Amino acid sequence: MDGVVVEARELVVELGGTPRAGPATFTVKKGSVVVVAGPNGAGKTTLLKAIAGLVRDVKGELVVRGTPIYIPQSDLLLPWKTLLDNIILPLTVKGVPRREAVERAQRVSKLLGLTEHLEKYPRHASGGTRRKAAVARGLVMGADILLLDEPFTGVDVAARAALIDMLAGLVLGGLSIVLVTHDLYLASRIADRILVLMPPPQGVVEAFDLSGMDRSGRYRVAEKVVSMISSPG
Repeated sequence: MDGVVVEARELVVELGGTPRAGPATFTVKKGSVVVVAGPNGAGKTTLLKAIAGLVRDVKGELVVRGTPIYIPQSDLLLPWKTLLDNIILPLTVKGVPRREAVERAQRVSKLLGLTEHLEKYPRHASGGTRRKAAVARGLVMGADILLLDEPFTGVDVAARAALIDMLAGLVLGGLSIVLVTHDLYLASRIADRILVLMPPPQGVVEAFDLSGMDRSGRYRVAEKVVSMISSPG
């Protein structure tokens, strides 16, 4: 399918033979943001991991065209390394010469507004800065599909707004994002679609198209989704 980087048809993800997410039928277009919302236990994280290829016990159809990277809720930065060394860690493990790895990290960091923080250790960086470093670590690996799991958790209001602006910039650059979050009002600002995921066997129960909507229209959709999640019956 032209311009589609993720395509799922009646996808069911299992863990230990038990369905944990789905069935789900959806697509993610290149350069778009798809938000996955749902109550605890709906399988949102499991769905992201399936797209990333971290969970392979799946039924139905799942096609991923591109290089996905799963960025978990915890930034998983090594506290004894600077942000720069954390960002280039996957490259050094692959044997990329340090000079080349640093150059790649600096290019990505400039894009994300991280340049002035690269020599900091994680404990000296804000939550938003650490989250950006986690994203940068994925981008230096050449990822073009970002799978973000609750990226706003533990981040203050100002940093959340900065993260949203950063993600919007990445999308303008051609990246595709699948985002799991409970902060639907914030995420609706950049979302092209919101998928409402319920625990199996319900799966994706509704998909809202936000493209072309103004701020008030997006807010109303977010409000409706929050109501659906709060009262799933």
